[in-house]
Amino acid sequence: MRQRILPSKAIYVTKSLTDLDDLQAAKRRLEYPSLTARISALLGKPIEIGLKLLPGNWHKKVREITQAALLKGLQFAILTIGNKGGKSQMIGCTRH
Repeated sequence: MRQRILPSKAIYVTKSLTDLDDLQAAKRRLEYPSLTARISALLGKPIEIGLKLLPGNWHKKVREITQAALLKGLQFAILTIGNKGGKSQMIGCTRH
């Protein structure tokens, strides 16, 4: 697939229409965040400010717990990708 640079736009353009459609959709999502993203940003500010007011060791512990929870959620999502039965394939997973 050949790519060319448009001098006026200075972007790479591919000849695939699906690639162009995907890029346009991504641009729209970045320029116009969803209602959920806007609400999250609005609610996230007071939470961030509150976390900064916590003592240093509390802030560190909250961050560690949050990171562990996000990692477990990611592991679960990865393990269930393509699973049409709706059941988890968590056989052999151990707690870290």
